[in-house]
Amino acid sequence: MAKYYCVLFDADNTLLNFDAAESKALAETLVNYGIEPDAETVQTYRTINEELWRQREKLMAERFTRFLKAIDAAGDGVEMNRFYLEQLSTHPDLMGPEVLDVLRELSEVATLAVVTNGFQKVQI
Repeated sequence: MAKYYCVLFDADNTLLNFDAAESKALAETLVNYGIEPDAETVQTYRTINEELWRQREKLMAERFTRFLKAIDAAGDGVEMNRFYLEQLSTHPDLMGPEVLDVLRELSEVATLAVVTNGFQKVQI
């Protein structure tokens, strides 16, 4: 194998199964705030979330505020977003069992780093 100085990874859906983590975190968040995570409710959230990802500067402050309004539920959307992000960080689901083997092998020949198109630090 060729020697590389550094290998960069975008962890979401490359190393980590972000979709699985997101589904778990969302379900836990909804249940924590007394909202049933049925298919229609989850789709309402996803529609709002996808729209706001295209307007990233509004995402963190507005996604759950808009979601609560869309399903006619009371609550603090900003606090709900904080809880969701905490839950999201607790689900490090790997994309597959071979991921760790690949990382171990690569770590022998290069520095490994994770990059993201997300946020470095969330401040609301």
